[in-house]
Amino acid sequence: DDYYSFNDDEEERASQFNNNDDPEYFSYECLTVLNVEKIFNESIEEIKSKLGVSHARAKQILHTNKWDIDDILAKYTPTQRSPSLSPSSSSSTLYCGVCASNLVETDFASPKGCRHKFCKMCWQMHFEIQIKQGVSTTMSCMSPGCDILVDEDLVLSNTSNTETAERYKHLSFLEYVRCHPNLRFCPGPNCPIVIKAAESSS
Repeated sequence: DDYYSFNDDEEERASQFNNNDDPEYFSYECLTVLNVEKIFNESIEEIKSKLGVSHARAKQILHTNKWDIDDILAKYTPTQRSPSLSPSSSSSTLYCGVCASNLVETDFASPKGCRHKFCKMCWQMHFEIQIKQGVSTTMSCMSPGCDILVDEDLVLSNTSNTETAERYKHLSFLEYVRCHPNLRFCPGPNCPIVIKAAESSS
């Protein structure tokens, strides 16, 4: 009859697991992927509006700075919108240093940070190989010696395979959670829950 009952000592020991007098105790909540994406999107929208950058660039800045909005706003100045350049004539040709082809300029793409131009087919091959190898947020420009990171817009606009694009998004999400100071994945095997620690009040 007493199998499911607890005596006072057992109840006291059990309560220690949720005791905020314990120095190792911390307040937390369990989140689904959708909850986490909502948190990310709120931060992205704030940086996007305050710095005047694209969604993809805001995400890149947040990831690089461990999602510390105050630190980002102290370090970065709002982007001034430069007048848009008139599109190049589709008849002008460029040389791709990767595949050694001469192609029309509209068949080329480049990262916003460096403007190194390579043909879209080479970018596509580069991205698909990198994603297969598990690389996402650390993909850089193909130009030798250039360490400018490519943003999500460039990757997704030059990835023709839906499965590869979804893998890229999934890998990026994992990286965003891992670098966020208040988020950790549940250690249970294949558990999709993310643990969010309460913001430190200090």
